[in-house]
Amino acid sequence: MGISLGNAIKSIKEDDKWSEKLFIGGLMSIFAGVASYIADSTDFASWVRIIGFVSYLFFAALLCGFTILTAKIQIDSDSKAMAEWSVSNLFLKGLKFIFSYVLYTIVIMIIFTLIAILLTLITSIVLGLIYYLINLVLNLNPQIMNYLVLMIFIIIMSIILTYFMQFINIALVSYYKNHKFRDIMAMKKQFKMVFENQHAAWSLIGKEILYTLLVILILVVLCVTIIGVILIPFVIFTASIIMVNLYAQYAKEIEIGKYID
Repeated sequence: MGISLGNAIKSIKEDDKWSEKLFIGGLMSIFAGVASYIADSTDFASWVRIIGFVSYLFFAALLCGFTILTAKIQIDSDSKAMAEWSVSNLFLKGLKFIFSYVLYTIVIMIIFTLIAILLTLITSIVLGLIYYLINLVLNLNPQIMNYLVLMIFIIIMSIILTYFMQFINIALVSYYKNHKFRDIMAMKKQFKMVFENQHAAWSLIGKEILYTLLVILILVVLCVTIIGVILIPFVIFTASIIMVNLYAQYAKEIEIGKYID
């Protein structure tokens, strides 16, 4: 079947109320942005900033709730429909996801930081030997050697980063499937899913990078005019929903139901 960015973009209009839902999502994004600005700004009194933070958390949770419900609909069926903004427990679902994802991110960052430190130590030793042997045989300019060592180090760190992205992606689709905390923390299953589906994992990362560059280009163009700036929150929200469809395609591609009950 494969993961198609084109199909993800076209999926937006397959919901009968797509314009209404995206408009509400854009408005929610504006409210969240304003609330975030108030919470972070030192120009306001402490109590105003607290209200700003609570408001930001409220709107962020609603947006997350809508997103994860949309993801579940698209993973569990052939429908490209989005969730409904009228769902009663949207806020609680979004809040649960935020805390689950934050906790998962902390754990996975600790794991990958330890791995990165270990690989950095090993890499430093190996590169030191390579540096010594190449310099002994070829007697290259020290500056060239420094560039060579830096290039090898960047390649290794890039590989670590891409695998980090793979685990973040698999954790997200794991949670999207059933909206359960245990699924986002089921790292043993996630290791299995990642390494048994490398083609799909790399395909998704390629689409993510391409799509991110496309969205950045659109946002830069929008910044040229005042009207464009106003449209930015709506574009960002729409982009996040398109990304959800990419995740849904990925979940179906790896047959996530085989790994998660």
